[in-house]
Amino acid sequence: MRERGFSPDEQDRISTLWRIFREDYKVPVHKSSENLDLDDLGNIFVRANFADTRVRGTDIYSTMIAIAYPGLVKELRDFCAGLSISIDYGILIRTFVAFITDGNVKLASRVFDQAKKLKEILEHKKSELVNVAKEVKECVLRSVEILQKNGIISLPTENVIPVMAYYLHKRGTISPEEEEGLFKWFILASFFRRYSASVETRLNEDLGTIRNGGNYRNLIENIKRREGDLKERILMYIDEGEHDQTILYALLKQLNARDFLSGEPLTQTNSTLHHIFPRKYLVELGYTRLLDDIGNLTLLTYHSNSKLLDDLPKTTYKKFHQKYLDLTIYLKTKSYGNLKK
Repeated sequence: MRERGFSPDEQDRISTLWRIFREDYKVPVHKSSENLDLDDLGNIFVRANFADTRVRGTDIYSTMIAIAYPGLVKELRDFCAGLSISIDYGILIRTFVAFITDGNVKLASRVFDQAKKLKEILEHKKSELVNVAKEVKECVLRSVEILQKNGIISLPTENVIPVMAYYLHKRGTISPEEEEGLFKWFILASFFRRYSASVETRLNEDLGTIRNGGNYRNLIENIKRREGDLKERILMYIDEGEHDQTILYALLKQLNARDFLSGEPLTQTNSTLHHIFPRKYLVELGYTRLLDDIGNLTLLTYHSNSKLLDDLPKTTYKKFHQKYLDLTIYLKTKSYGNLKK
């Protein structure tokens, strides 16, 4: 477990489970009759759920889909497992629901009411389920390809996938300009944590925008209505020295930044954070607040980062390709006035 990077707390929890289950552990199972309705099943669950396990909408949805079309949930799970970017299959379920309902992932306020509505929709559209699942997979794959083309290999939030896939589903073929705009929306939605709260409500808002003919600009407007002036917010964020690797990567990507030493293009796959003034040096000077200031960070390839180690800028700059350096270095005079000397 240590070799796999589990924390001490996780090691304790896994060891406890292993002690319980390594012997012949009996798990009681009750099989309900098939003619029970959702209310009866809900009451059974509430009575049995003494540990107060929270049931997610996607848990209920996947159950309803599995009943309506046996094998479809496994098909979506297998598709998820084969994607080059890690996505939880629950996100695929949410995307499927968005497609089958034409832009809704929250069908009611109560979970079991949502289940009833979805059951009705699935029964009404039973003949369409195979084609809908196929379209979901195609659009999710295209979404992943757009992200990968822009160097993204991991998602700050997976809830962007239902929106991107539904966008491609409704608009069909999109131009390079629109594709770039959709990627900008992804960066802004990730940076401002669009789906960190009220997930289904905000997804419904964005899906509704697309359903009504909106494009990526309208999706960005949805973010603006909640966050205010996005440019000012980002500039304030940078001025305060905070850093976010996604936005840093996006800024450098926008400038076609390259690795200082090798000159190769930077991607999420090959790059890592590099401290322009080494951490050890700043600690010795007492500038600990500037350690992870965005002005002291850039991205380099893993090889270049390890090669520079703890060299000071006056040494490392001599090794850099000046044309790449001019594109990517940003040092705030106010913060670094003393250090530049």
